[in-house]
Amino acid sequence: NQLDGILIHSDNYQALNTIKLKYYGKIQTTYIDPPYNAPSSEIIYINNYKHSSWLTMMENRIEIAKQLMTPDGIFECAIDDNELEPLGILLEKKFPDKEKTCITIVHNPSGTQSNDFSVTHEYTFVMFPKVNSGRIINLEERDDENADIRNFMNTAKGSGDNYKRESGKNCFYSILVEDEDIIGFGEVCDDSFHPKEPNILRKDGIVEVYPIDNEGTERKWVFSRKTVEKIKKELFVKEIGGEIRIMRKKNLLNFKTVWTDTKYSAKTYGTGLLTNLGLNTFDFPKSIFNTKDFIHLASSSDSLILDFFPGSGTTAHSIIELNK
Repeated sequence: NQLDGILIHSDNYQALNTIKLKYYGKIQTTYIDPPYNAPSSEIIYINNYKHSSWLTMMENRIEIAKQLMTPDGIFECAIDDNELEPLGILLEKKFPDKEKTCITIVHNPSGTQSNDFSVTHEYTFVMFPKVNSGRIINLEERDDENADIRNFMNTAKGSGDNYKRESGKNCFYSILVEDEDIIGFGEVCDDSFHPKEPNILRKDGIVEVYPIDNEGTERKWVFSRKTVEKIKKELFVKEIGGEIRIMRKKNLLNFKTVWTDTKYSAKTYGTGLLTNLGLNTFDFPKSIFNTKDFIHLASSSDSLILDFFPGSGTTAHSIIELNK
């Protein structure tokens, strides 16, 4: 009652059947970390039907779990190389109306011992609704220390002259700075107007900042004049080489498809965490940060979340932390 959750001690196929009527169409997020069918932990199978036995086990359970999901529900499944390709095909078959993304997680930075390659990663498939507009996947939240900070001027030289003023005229305007604060934006500059330098000090003490690089090339801001107001709070002033430059700090970003942060280390934040809790009898626990991020990207504060391979309870632990 205190945790506001239900834990069923059962074979998961039987448990899913048991809750099917009560939770039909109510689960927003399903996150599972099934046995990987690796050589060190193979499932019991008959003769040489190793992959088909594993796939049958997965398909039977996914079919029931699918019935529990909301129409816009998201299904996530962790896996490694042993069953990566068969699982991907199975998920496409079971969720033909959803998009499929496979995220790579560096969960073992030191790598495995091997005669050939030292494996540092595993994967998680994310199956999410296909939509023409709007956001389905939540944004990654970063603190100021880990925020994405970059020049607001388009500094990347792409093919041709795509980074220059003429390729985006609506992105060439002044940003008004007073006492190191951005106080507004000028209108789009006329084609015939060419600032002599990136910073122009006006008589009223306001500095007009233009997207002109150190070589005097007229570039453009990343956002057009019509849309820049929406992200004003992300912009700040920085002095570089005696000149005022406009920078952008993003604390909310799209999740990347490769996760390399040290917080995803299963040894440190999975095994180490459980050992500190006195629970060192579980094999291959996930980093709690790994599971927290997968729950966060697919859920809201009022979502029902299902895990039918709960293992050491990392999913429940992650939800408790997110609820806090």
